[in-house]
Amino acid sequence: MEVEAKFAIPDVDTFEKLGALAGLGGYALTEVEVKQVHDTYLDTTDRRIWQAGYAFRCREQTGGVLMTLKALAGGAGVIRRREELEIALPAVQPLAQWPPCPARDRLQELIGEHAVMPLFDLRQTRHVRMLATGGRTVAELSLDEVRLQAPGREEAFFVLEVELTAAGAEAELAVIVESLQSAWGLQPDSRSKLERAQAFFGVELPPPDVLQPSLPGDASIPEAPILPATPGIEVDDSMAEAARKTFLFHFRQLLAHEPGARRGADIEALHDMRVATRRMRVAARVFAKYLDSEATRPFKAELKRAGGVLGNVRDLDVFWEKAVRYQGTFPEGERPDLSPLRAAWEVARKRGQEQMLSYLDGGSYQHFKEAFGGYLQLPWPDVSPSLNEKGEPAPHRVRHVAPALITRCLADLRAYDEWFQGPDVPLKRYHRLRITSKRLRYTLEYFREVLGPGAQALINEIKQLQDHLGDLQDAVVAGDILRDFLAWGTWCHTESEPPACPIVAPGVAAYLTARQTELQRQIETFPELWGRYTSREFSLRVADVTFNL
Repeated sequence: MEVEAKFAIPDVDTFEKLGALAGLGGYALTEVEVKQVHDTYLDTTDRRIWQAGYAFRCREQTGGVLMTLKALAGGAGVIRRREELEIALPAVQPLAQWPPCPARDRLQELIGEHAVMPLFDLRQTRHVRMLATGGRTVAELSLDEVRLQAPGREEAFFVLEVELTAAGAEAELAVIVESLQSAWGLQPDSRSKLERAQAFFGVELPPPDVLQPSLPGDASIPEAPILPATPGIEVDDSMAEAARKTFLFHFRQLLAHEPGARRGADIEALHDMRVATRRMRVAARVFAKYLDSEATRPFKAELKRAGGVLGNVRDLDVFWEKAVRYQGTFPEGERPDLSPLRAAWEVARKRGQEQMLSYLDGGSYQHFKEAFGGYLQLPWPDVSPSLNEKGEPAPHRVRHVAPALITRCLADLRAYDEWFQGPDVPLKRYHRLRITSKRLRYTLEYFREVLGPGAQALINEIKQLQDHLGDLQDAVVAGDILRDFLAWGTWCHTESEPPACPIVAPGVAAYLTARQTELQRQIETFPELWGRYTSREFSLRVADVTFNL
């Protein structure tokens, strides 16, 4: 899975200044390595690869070529996550001669018996540097000078790409991206290199997804609509109205990402759909005092069910994504064999996908979408009392209530400090803290558009804590799954007795050791990270963002 952000560089002067940086966003930059890159893009005559939502590239490299199949879609936002399948070959070879690998299998699905042909060449000079901190490389920064040449004409442009490494966290990439946007004013690249080259060379590429296979029970899946960037909350909104706007915003996100989740080609669509259910479930708790509990109870119950169904598939995706990252830390030819685990995972993933589609096509979910969508279009009554027990006016507007809600979430977070004193902290406490940190982050996000200018930086920082605790929990769950597999040879065993023959999977055993080591590292590095969130300085920053209200 490629996780990266791309920015357009407006001119050569900015390109040179960026190349002279010693650091970025608090991360040190290594010495530059200049690479001359020659890519050839390929497809069938009827553009089957492009229409299925992929690009296919052959890159020259020392000792052969690197064949890459990359998804075009990457989710919303500056940071994009895209499926990327690669294989290194000694030379360009017909697909039938490739060794077994995911790239070959996926490409075979897309083109069948059709041959591929070159579309155009793209040459670029890449100035590559690594972003590091504390001896850990978190991202690769590349300043690219791209030149397109044809008889009698030439076009050149500059692009900055920053890609997460296996050792980096997405919260760290978000900090780097924020620095590029705020300090340098860079804008996300509106057109990919592929799209620029396609236009320059006049290669006809029909809209993607024309040949996307239909799914049972859903012959035509509509494209996602363009969504508003924020809920539109205002400081003088009643809390009931702020709640309605919040739910409506995330309900629209849920609907917008459903087509992609159904198709399954872009796993981030499923992730975004699941996140939408989570944000609505947390919103139900944050705004509880201002909601009509009788009217919203069935909707909250269905959101919990939807989140569980989507989560089962998403958790499988995350598990295998991290397994692939682990394999990527080894040189080609020395990677641990996880194929037995992959086979079991595929069975579980297919079953989870089928269950998800069955749920999404079912009457309960369809009724929820119709009923909740209609309810969100109506004004929500403010059910909180207008006067307190002394007959005094009760706070009920965003500017009255949001500061107290945010402060309460911070207090809930800091209350965990005493629970993390001393050795042998139970692992479940880390998981509970993650849920509490998520509530503070989401509450800040709900009111972000009316808070002070430091709100987004706070949200990014809390996400670092959330990601750390998420990686810790993933390691705990992965350890259980891997131990289970090594004992039973299946993803989820149902037998009462273990198999007579032992499971021999040294690659899986090595991966289990790696996940246990990772878990220990997450625990050991947690106290230093946690100290940032219990400090007086952090509390002052949280208080500062509410001054606008």
